[in-house]
Amino acid sequence: MVAEGALAAGCRFFAGYPITPASEIYEVMMHELPARGGLALSAPDEISSLCYCVGASLRGLKAMTATSGPGWALMIETLQYALMTETPVVIALVQRLGPSTGGATQGAQGDVWLAEFATSGGYTIPIFSPSTAASLAVRRDSSLTASHSRTKSQRSRRWAAKSR
Repeated sequence: MVAEGALAAGCRFFAGYPITPASEIYEVMMHELPARGGLALSAPDEISSLCYCVGASLRGLKAMTATSGPGWALMIETLQYALMTETPVVIALVQRLGPSTGGATQGAQGDVWLAEFATSGGYTIPIFSPSTAASLAVRRDSSLTASHSRTKSQRSRRWAAKSR
């Protein structure tokens, strides 16, 4: 459903590395995006997948990647580059059952916390946390937020308005 939301929101570039549990997004985007006139690349690793997306976004394409905890940890330096250069990009961070290792009996929110506080400071990262299939509009909203919140001042006004 995340992939379908991305396609409906106008995503035209996807780069990813097959990592569970985000591999379903990877599979759908690899099959569907080229059929709809977009470009889908299989990256050699998680770091490259986000780098490819940043490059595509700098060229004007709506870009997205998908990963989970261990891949996200590898992407953080590129994320900070994207924030510094005000490059809009959407990252689907699919949480495993437990903290990064996916322990079947451990529940945790570690991936959400790592996503929120992944920068070295000074940047706000919009985080959307859908919990139902009805939240398909989240992909559209995240794409719009990534495009419109390119500077700290715009982001501050936008988030201040939403929190009222």
